[in-house]
Amino acid sequence: MYRHGIGKVSYELPCGAVDEKDKNPLEAAKRELLEETGYTGDFSFVGTVSPNPARQSNKMFVFLVKNPVKISQPKEDPAEVINCSFIDEDKLWKMIVSGKFDHALCISSLAIGLRKSHSV
Repeated sequence: MYRHGIGKVSYELPCGAVDEKDKNPLEAAKRELLEETGYTGDFSFVGTVSPNPARQSNKMFVFLVKNPVKISQPKEDPAEVINCSFIDEDKLWKMIVSGKFDHALCISSLAIGLRKSHSV
């Protein structure tokens, strides 16, 4: 997705906010993944992250999705152009180290999600 702050297209994980209509963060995560990718799967909560604890009190809820299944097309949004793809873990770490994948919140989510997936 193009990010104006850095002036380039950014690699990111599916994400979003908990809306008023969502009963809880899990419901929001399921909705966001389906809207942005057309996928669902087996969700497990892996932790929370404080995006900027020096200035904000919000929390980011991180979920690991196993056994992904595509059940629909992504929801079209004129404010977003999403190109969804799976990336091999070795390639992903190379992208992070090279700076190609540089979204800090996504990297922290990957770190705790991958740790959880390897310890299960």
